[in-house]
This record gives sequence, C-alpha cells and structure tokens, in this order.
Amino acid sequence: MYKVIIADDEPKVSQLIKNLIDWEALNLEHAATAHDGYEAFDLIKKHNPDIVITDVRMPGYDGIELIKNAKEFNQNIDFIVVSGYQHFDYAYNAIKYGVKDYFLKPLKKSEINATLSKMVSKYSDKTKQELNNLESLKRLRLELLENIYHVSDIDSLKLKTVHQINDSYNLSLKEGCHQAIIIKPDFEYQHEYKEAMKILLDKILKIAEKNLDNICYEFVSASFEDNIFIVVNFKEDNKKQLRKALNNIIDESNLFRDVFKDLIVTISTGNVYNRFDLLEQSAVQAKEAITDRVVLGCGKIIPYNQDMHSNDRQTSLIVLETRKKLLDCIDIFDIEGVKSIIDGIEENIKKTPIISGRTVYGTVHEIMDTVVYGLKNQLSISSEKSTVINEFYMIAGMQNNVRDLFNALRKYAIRIIMEIQKDMKAEVSRPIKQVQNYINKNYAYDINLEKMSEMAGFNATYFSVLFKKEIGMGFVEYLINIRIKVAKRLLADTDKSILDICLEVGYNDIKHFTKQFKKITKLTPSEYRKLHHRG
Repeated sequence: MYKVIIADDEPKVSQLIKNLIDWEALNLEHAATAHDGYEAFDLIKKHNPDIVITDVRMPGYDGIELIKNAKEFNQNIDFIVVSGYQHFDYAYNAIKYGVKDYFLKPLKKSEINATLSKMVSKYSDKTKQELNNLESLKRLRLELLENIYHVSDIDSLKLKTVHQINDSYNLSLKEGCHQAIIIKPDFEYQHEYKEAMKILLDKILKIAEKNLDNICYEFVSASFEDNIFIVVNFKEDNKKQLRKALNNIIDESNLFRDVFKDLIVTISTGNVYNRFDLLEQSAVQAKEAITDRVVLGCGKIIPYNQDMHSNDRQTSLIVLETRKKLLDCIDIFDIEGVKSIIDGIEENIKKTPIISGRTVYGTVHEIMDTVVYGLKNQLSISSEKSTVINEFYMIAGMQNNVRDLFNALRKYAIRIIMEIQKDMKAEVSRPIKQVQNYINKNYAYDINLEKMSEMAGFNATYFSVLFKKEIGMGFVEYLINIRIKVAKRLLADTDKSILDICLEVGYNDIKHFTKQFKKITKLTPSEYRKLHHRG
C-alpha cells in the first residue's frame, strides 16, 4: 500500500479529505494527519510517505515551504495542493516545485480520486502493461490530431474509409457531422507560464471530456502549443447540445481564475462537414477563428466567419513606405519615431471596419520582424537577445485584444532596440578603451593618430570623433595630458634631470616639452620642481 499524509490546519477539512478518498480501491494507506507545517514535516521524515495532500496556508511552514523542505528530504514524494482562497503566487510556486495537481476548495471526490488514481498507477507493476497500451493509443491518436491540426499527411486519411480510420486509430466514428474545435485559455504571463499552462490545459481537457462524452459519437483531443485541439463526430440533431456543452466548458474553465490570474477561456469552431477527411479545412478555419478573439472579444464561442477572412488580401497592413520609415528610425535608434509609427498602425487597425485577427497578429509580427531585421544590420543579435524576441512572439499569442497586443509590441520592440543600442555603444567603446590603455602604458613611445586609429579599426577622422565622445577630450589632448601627468610625478618624486624626464615621457625636444608643460600647469618644469619636489 502507498502511504498518504494529509496536512491542513482545519481538522474538519482534513477529515473531509480523508473521507473523500477511496483508500482501499486505490491501495492507499492513511499514514498520518498534521495540522501545521512543522508537524507535517516531522511526520514526513518519520513516515516517508508516497503522497502528501497539503493546504497552501498553515501555521509554521506554509504549503510551499513544506514542499520545498520535503523535496530536499525525498525528491520522489508527490504533492497535491489544496486552497480555499485566491492564492495566485502560491499556485505558481507550487507548480515550480512540481506538484502533481492543484485543487480549490470545496474539493470534489471524483477529481481528487482521479488524480490519486493516476499517481498510484505509476507505482504499480500490475498496471504497467495497461498503461503502456494506453500510452500507445494516446500516441497514435496524437499523431492523427497532429496531421489534422498541421494539415500534414492528410492524403493518407482521404484514401481510407471511416471503418479503416476506426480500425487504425481505435475510434468509433459514424456517419454524421465532423468539426474541429479549439479551446484557448489566456491568462497573465508569469515565469512559470509553461508549467502552469500544462496543468491548466490538463484540467480543461478533463472538463471538455466530461461535457462532450454523452453528446458525441466520438471525440479526440490533445494540447497543441497553448491551446486544446478537439475533433468531434456527432449527429445532426445534437448541434444545439454541442453548443451548450462548449458554453459549459467556458464557464467551468473560467472558475480557475482563482489560481490563474485574469484567466479567460475562448472557444473557436471550424465549419461542420459530413466527411472526416474534410476536417483539415475545419481545423484551418478554427485556427483562424481563434485569432479573431483579438477583435471580436474573448470568453465566448467564435465560429469561423468566411466573410471576415475573405477580406484577408494580405496578412499585414504595413505598406512598403511605412516599413522603410521604421527601418530608418531603427537605423538611428530613434525610439520615439518607432513608437509613433507603431501608434499610427494601431490607430489604422482600430479604424478598419472589417479586419480579421489573422491580419492583426500578422501586422504585429511583421513590425517585430522588421525591428529585428533592422537591428541585425547594426549588430549580430546574441542568443540572449533572441530569447527576448522569442518571448515576445509567445506573449503576443497570449494577448486577446488590440490594445494589449500593441502594448506588448511597443514594450518588447523598445526593449530590444535599447539593448542593441547599449551593445552597440559597448562594441564601439571597447576599441577606444583598448587604445586608451595602450596610451597609458606606452606614452614614452612614438604614438600618433594614424597608428591608434588603425589599432582601433577605424579611419582617422571617425576615430577622432569616437575618441572624444568616449573619453571626453581629443586624442592629442589626452596623450599630452598623460605625458605631462607622468612628468609632474617624476619632477616631484625623483632627482632625474628635466632632459631625462622629457625623453622618458615621449618628447625628443625639450623646448616643445617645456611649452606643453607650461600650457597645462602654468609653470615651467623647473618652477614646478621647486614648488613640489619632495626630496
């Protein structure tokens, strides 16, 4: 049997959890109950359980601290976290530490037992073959969905009858309606977004399965990118029931807002076809329709609108002249100019009476592509910068209205421009600093503008401008100042002759040395020695 510890500071809740679990059926043993975090950790060390069900907030260690400490004790302990309040940060921290599930109170018996059953299955040798068979079937159906979703290898489906498809993928398809559906959750981006999305998609999949089970001949579902893709097969009479089920999925999924901040779930549907092999068209339509939430709004069902997408003559509203202006601004790092161009494009989109989400997203992507293209002409973009750019494309797909989409575009475009500008300055500054260090060490030798500009890799005129901008004075002035600074030290600290000092700091003519020295100090070398010599 597999040992379970329950940790909750409310005795009634811990007793309720205990009563909800099908202990014998799941081959579980109740090892202990704790009512604060310290006690829970002591019991974990004592019993070394397989599973811990813990509340988020408790005296002593809270749920997250308990998980962290317990994982250090035994990395293999599985955790289920429960919460009665909106603890967004707690949820993300729990996800970060790899909890198996996150439940909101009041708990449902079916949900907690389903999660425990899945967890127990991985421990049991008896179920390994069943799990392997199930995984093989999942992989097979996932391959089918991938082909439909990505519109690849569809020809092989067209050559098969419904019976052949059923045999190949262990399905129960019947003559009737076939449709592609996409469920898209949007919520506030966090660093643990990907891990959080996996948990959320898994929960929404369960909700979808529950609502679609009794009204479809067959349905197959999987997570792709940041959404859920479903193909359904149902009879004509069930169209209204299907729509009702999809609305239920939205309503039930949105209940997870307590954990996933600002969560809003939207569903898009492709057209209905009477042949399974036409699902590729329905899939393309569902993918285009889900982008329309950016102009039509979220939290509802968005059917594919052929009239809206028939106006998609192009996937971007950027004309050649605007692109050239944008590149010109990027070329001189004119951030205000870039912002003004982006603002103008946003206003044009808002004024366009009929526009698809595909066009809006395409326009935003082309703006960022243009920014990246312009910056690559300035400096090669490092892998670190590429990560920032890729993050933008991910976050852009999470924005569900024009305002937030363009706010994200402005934020990331300006950020990457400023970072490249900073890198450019560092790139230019590096050879100037190298020349400066060379002068500081080799002032006694023959140093001239041509040699130093060649060392820096610039022509003499450009080098002079850069040197003055970076150091604050011209090349010749800096060289003279370094030599006179050393001469002052030698005059004050040594008994060397003025001629020797003159030669040591790089001058061959004592008259010229004296003239330069007096120009800077207002004293001749001998006058300076009389005033400052410490011998």
